[in-house]
Amino acid sequence: MNCCVERAQAAQTLKTEPRSKMTILGRRRVSHPPCGPSRGDVHPATMERPHSCLSVHQTDDPVCLDRVGGRSPRSLQSTYFSFSPCVSRSKCLPHSLSSPRPAGQCKRGESCNFMMRLFGGLIRPLQNKIICQILQHLSEITQAQRCCLSMTTVDKTGVKCLGSLFQSDEESVYGYTQAEWDKCIMGYVVSTGRPLNISDAREVINDVCSVSSLIWPYSQFKSLVAYTFFFFTFLRIGVCQLVNKMPFTETEVFSRADEHFLEDFAVYCALGLQKFNAQQRADKTRVLSYQISALQEEIDALEEAVIPSADVFSLLDFGFSDFDMSQTAMTQAVVRMFLDLNLPQEFNIDYKTLCQWVLSVQKCYRSNVVYHNWSHALRTAQCMFAMLQTKELKSHFSSLEVLALMIASLCHDLDHRGVNNSFIERSNQPLAQLYGHSSLEHHHYDMCLLILNNPGSQILSSLSLNEYRACVQMIEKNILATDLAIYIEKRTNFFKLAQSNSCLWTEEGHRELLRSMLMTASDICAITKPWPVQKRIAELVATEFFAQGDREKYELNIQPMHVMDRENATRLPHMQVDYIDGICSPLFEALASICESCSPLKEGCRRNRKHWQQLADGGEEEERIKIKGKTDGEREEAS
Repeated sequence: MNCCVERAQAAQTLKTEPRSKMTILGRRRVSHPPCGPSRGDVHPATMERPHSCLSVHQTDDPVCLDRVGGRSPRSLQSTYFSFSPCVSRSKCLPHSLSSPRPAGQCKRGESCNFMMRLFGGLIRPLQNKIICQILQHLSEITQAQRCCLSMTTVDKTGVKCLGSLFQSDEESVYGYTQAEWDKCIMGYVVSTGRPLNISDAREVINDVCSVSSLIWPYSQFKSLVAYTFFFFTFLRIGVCQLVNKMPFTETEVFSRADEHFLEDFAVYCALGLQKFNAQQRADKTRVLSYQISALQEEIDALEEAVIPSADVFSLLDFGFSDFDMSQTAMTQAVVRMFLDLNLPQEFNIDYKTLCQWVLSVQKCYRSNVVYHNWSHALRTAQCMFAMLQTKELKSHFSSLEVLALMIASLCHDLDHRGVNNSFIERSNQPLAQLYGHSSLEHHHYDMCLLILNNPGSQILSSLSLNEYRACVQMIEKNILATDLAIYIEKRTNFFKLAQSNSCLWTEEGHRELLRSMLMTASDICAITKPWPVQKRIAELVATEFFAQGDREKYELNIQPMHVMDRENATRLPHMQVDYIDGICSPLFEALASICESCSPLKEGCRRNRKHWQQLADGGEEEERIKIKGKTDGEREEAS
């Protein structure tokens, strides 16, 4: 009823009062798109920040783009990209296959023949050439001097701004920085989400825009209408604008019908752009899926292989070492651990799917990383397996908890780059911008989910919805727990429970805390290995750390932490003693007090501390720490 009253009042106003110079349409109307049925009202307040946009870099029609200058594409006067003429910009579009002849004037409420022939009655992904044709056709049917379209994007600081600008008569594509976002007319329309119709732009433009030459010289603005468009999720993704009703006189302004045409074409462009982005995401997913998938011959070989027993691989021994194992034996050892834990039978995991998942996980560890590679993942998973097979832990954890712990331990360093979170943040890498904190651990978890959802590797596909949610949540918490910053934050409560012997297996909070501590213990289990294995692993860790320190010193021009400064290589035994005392020993002692079967980890840590202390004191001169790389002094001598 209120809607009818408003329309009646608006109609009476149009009859009795002259049209205002600037009209902001507060309500959206119900209208007929060029090639489809009517749609319902959409409230602008429900619109949110956009997640994607169409950029000139994302074209699959390179003929329409020509590199013509050296200025930054984000500059106001940039001519970095230029449109080669997609079609003639004459008053009437040429009769060609790429620009079909309009069969008569477009009428309100009827299908647009131009759009019908251009798209074949279907929504197609928009290319630059198609956008160029649409803008020219829209200028023709509305008798506008020019038409332009701009997409929204997000700059490096995370602020929404206008991106590339497509125009019907200018041979340039401009970009706008944040400084212009709040000033230009198109930015005003997108920021408010409300259409805008200006009958005399010269008098009212300063009310909206304080920069006079963002799109056109100030003196050449007469009349203007702008309309924002969005996805079905109501995310504003761009704005379309008509400038100067023709003929170029004081009395010619854009009518309601022009507004309706602009709205219809904006909606159609939004549909095309939505499909464009969906296809892009699908293409990227297919490429990534191919990259992380194991070769079929490897899958067949692992599936057909006879898997040796856990005793053959020494999987129940806390002194386990993989240094003498082949890549084939390492993948077979992982399969054996899952089989002995009865996980395939418990959760109806297809054996071939399990084999493909293991091989995909192996493939996603970088072979050029010295320490955080597939070998480290196997050692972590083996330590977790050995602990879960102890009588104390085996009887208290559910099968779903065991599954989540094994998946997390094997995947906890997926796609590790050989640098820590500090380097990721100090070098301002995309991972730091994406996650903010615990960047690597969040990335490892995302990679884990990617493999679990990859066709052929979906080992959780037989779980119920509730089981799946619970398992994934535990996997995330388990992987994030390997961040030593989180371990230090949580360990105080764990140590109190261990000292007071008040750990309650029935309380979920205590169980979650114990799972986190088990993840950290497995991650740092190298410090508990027999001395020859521990010494060799320490050399690998130091090599990786000092390589990061070199990058920080020579690429980022910052002083690395002392444990990563190659100049401190001779102090490695001292740093190892500090590491054991500060991180390792307290955890293994607390864990042994709760689970006596885990005491070998505590004893191994104590033995290795004695060896490192002897080296720090100058004893065991025959022991030499072999670390790859050169100190600054050695670099100078070599030069």
